[in-house]
Amino acid sequence: MSSVLVPPNSLPSERRRVCMGKWVDVCYPLPSDYPFLIALRNRADVRRWFIDNRVIEVPQAAAWLAARSTRRDDVLLLIRHRKRDLNIGSIGWTQLNETSKTAEFGRLAVDPEVLRKLARDDESRSILAELALDACLAVRDYAFSELGLTALLTCYKTGNVAAAAINKACGMMPSARTEGVEDGMTHLELTRQHWEKIRSNNQ
Repeated sequence: MSSVLVPPNSLPSERRRVCMGKWVDVCYPLPSDYPFLIALRNRADVRRWFIDNRVIEVPQAAAWLAARSTRRDDVLLLIRHRKRDLNIGSIGWTQLNETSKTAEFGRLAVDPEVLRKLARDDESRSILAELALDACLAVRDYAFSELGLTALLTCYKTGNVAAAAINKACGMMPSARTEGVEDGMTHLELTRQHWEKIRSNNQ
């Protein structure tokens, strides 16, 4: 897949897949996906973990999402369950720096209601805990293999057990950086060298 992420200037009529995991596709959202993404972002049990956890207004949020479909440095993507053809969450990155080849990895959220729906399917139940990780690993590998990044940075609110577990599974390590570090946040990073070692060990 091309590392050129900027879609055509007009909003696409079909979802463009950026990368794929074992069970999920990670795509640019269509305007018809915006209501799902906005409702997910505004859920109290989701937004409580965001730095800016205010409820966002629909018109402004839709315009914000549309703008992300034409940017490379600041992206929000849709996570879809491939077999069930369902929207299940969001993921993305910010602050992609073309000079340092780094980006902030995050914007992960999964819809608990969709997961509960999938849980009624015995075949899906065993992978519920792995769907978010599947998307994270797909985007992680895309960031290094296609975008050519030297490091992925991330942070989460200390106490977010789910975020801690997923970041650990992705290979994220405690960051030594001090610039921009906020109280109450855990800062992590994954370097290309460490990612290549993980990939080598998994082969």
